[in-house]
Amino acid sequence: MRRQDGIVIVASLILMLAVLGLAVGSLFLTQSNLKIAENVRSKAYAKYAAESGMDATLAALDMYYNTHHEYPSFSDGQFSNLALPQFQANGEQVNYEVLAFNNTGNSAVVKVSATSPQGATHVSEALLAGELTSSTTTTEVEINPLVANGLASEGTVTLNGRNNFVSAGLHGNRGYTINALQNATFSTCLSRNTNGRCISFETIESDNLPISAAAGMSSYTCNPANSSICSGGVPTRLTDPITVTPNYASRRDAVIAAADQNPSGTLSSAFGIHCDVVHSTAPTMNNAAQVRSAGFISGKVVCVQNGNVTFPNGTSLDGVTVVANGQIQFNGNTAITIENSVLVSKQGCINVNPNRITVRDSKLYSNCDLNMNGQQTLFEGIVTLASASNININGRSSIINNDGVFSIGLGLVAEGNITVNGQSDWFAVALTGGSFTYNGTSTLYGGVSAKGSITSNGGIDIDSGLAVHNDDFFEGETVTTTEVTQRLTEYSRR
Repeated sequence: MRRQDGIVIVASLILMLAVLGLAVGSLFLTQSNLKIAENVRSKAYAKYAAESGMDATLAALDMYYNTHHEYPSFSDGQFSNLALPQFQANGEQVNYEVLAFNNTGNSAVVKVSATSPQGATHVSEALLAGELTSSTTTTEVEINPLVANGLASEGTVTLNGRNNFVSAGLHGNRGYTINALQNATFSTCLSRNTNGRCISFETIESDNLPISAAAGMSSYTCNPANSSICSGGVPTRLTDPITVTPNYASRRDAVIAAADQNPSGTLSSAFGIHCDVVHSTAPTMNNAAQVRSAGFISGKVVCVQNGNVTFPNGTSLDGVTVVANGQIQFNGNTAITIENSVLVSKQGCINVNPNRITVRDSKLYSNCDLNMNGQQTLFEGIVTLASASNININGRSSIINNDGVFSIGLGLVAEGNITVNGQSDWFAVALTGGSFTYNGTSTLYGGVSAKGSITSNGGIDIDSGLAVHNDDFFEGETVTTTEVTQRLTEYSRR
């Protein structure tokens, strides 16, 4: 009997120990869950405080700019002459701190930090994109947004090889193909050297790549699959669609009208402008003397109403305006320079064939293909190449330095396709009603907007962080100053 009582007591003790163990375990789990919940709450507090601080900082910067027409300087964690807003949540003061404001003029990186009372810290980052405004007048002058933000297409964008985007993005209304996403890098430029090239970068994280397509398309091209840019064959980031309109005819007619500077000149019935020299048919020119005698000299507007204008070997033009119905062509192998000149072929093509060509501060308008066939072609200053058809071009372009302000002067406008071949740096912007094809491994400083597809073969480095000083790429009123600043108006979180 006593033995049975002992067994009962031992069993009871074991049961009590088991119950006690369960109680202790439940208490531990409860405390752990409470701790996890507290950590989640602490992290959420820090995150929302940092993001609220970011919104407050951006609002303060916008108000400051509207008043001072510039942004405040920032050093040692403080803005000069800018008090950041203070606010509360649930009766508690929300504390946040601006860690960085790296303003490069055309883009900026803002970092805001907040810490919860429990010690959790969160950093909110924003990459700001710019909108050009005149720095010396009150008239807002905007650059065409289609060529200010990298590669933009109504169709698709295809990238082959290794590609680098600096202060630039990629948009295809119907999607994109990036053959190797690991070979495409995206960053914003923090500082540049004396040649305008970026020397300090801020990498854009993979979850906020500036790659987008248009919402509402019937079908998409989206590669590579299962990445941060594609989800189920549909681009991850969808925005408003873009529309590309080169408007070549209106641009050409404006150039012809601008040539009418001499009311006492001879009125050309074919073009409706006064010309210093009018040829009813194209003159025959076999040497430099015949070119001069035909009136193609500095300061003159020469109108050729019929026939093709063919310049002989070695012909350079300086300060000449040529308006012709027929073709305009430069022949020979001797190096030539087209400087401070305007060439308009209203019904024909323009072909520039010499091996070495320099085009400086000039405008070339062609009714059909515009071909720059030289093996070494250099574009300097503000140059516009425009065509009612296609532009085929070889060569390179240089940057503009206006009193220490670096900018892009070369602009390409075509109703048809644009094909660029070259192995050197390009400072240019392009607007095409067809497709844009870039062959080579050069760096393109500028931007491209195409109604058709954009294809880069061999890889492209694109930097859209420089200003553009070419009248053909400004919307609205004519720009009266070449000095521009950047106002940062849009941002995306990272």
